[in-house]
Amino acid sequence: MESNQAGPTILANAGMATPARAETTSPVSVVSTASASPDASPSNTALVLEEFLPYRLSLLANHVSQGLARMYADRYDLSVAEWRVMTAVGRVSGANANRVCEITAMDKVRVSRAVARLMKQGRLTRESDRADRRRAKLYLSESGRTVHDEIVPMARAYEAELLSTLDDGERVLLDSLLKRIADRVPASVPGARAGGDGLD
Repeated sequence: MESNQAGPTILANAGMATPARAETTSPVSVVSTASASPDASPSNTALVLEEFLPYRLSLLANHVSQGLARMYADRYDLSVAEWRVMTAVGRVSGANANRVCEITAMDKVRVSRAVARLMKQGRLTRESDRADRRRAKLYLSESGRTVHDEIVPMARAYEAELLSTLDDGERVLLDSLLKRIADRVPASVPGARAGGDGLD
């Protein structure tokens, strides 16, 4: 999907959820209030899940992803993975599968399945890389480009709505804080350093 610039970090990493069924749990704030839950165990080993940052970030990402997915899943018959592949190829035309994995932070199996279905739908084409016959370059087809270009404005409008509650300074601060947290994720975690900067 892409213009040549990726969207802000908060939306970039939102594509980890499937558009299946929306969570019934209400969204929670990302930053903990640090107040103890009244039913929390007095033991220091107790974990209050709703105040646990990794859980809160995951829950927020799920809500954001599902909100966007509802806009394109049924109308265009696209899964989150397929849309993420389209955004990556829309941004880097001729990217190979490894590059798509890096951009989308998805594993090779998920990317491969998404590519196969997009090709079956006629939204993606594949050509052999003349420099390395073992690799193939991926391109959006004419119909794929049409779908991509129709969803991008919807995605950007959704992003703008999410960020409308913040002023310019808060948006800059949010982006900075998310990047700092991302830099603390252990490099050993699969996909932790992958550039998941395609809109979901």
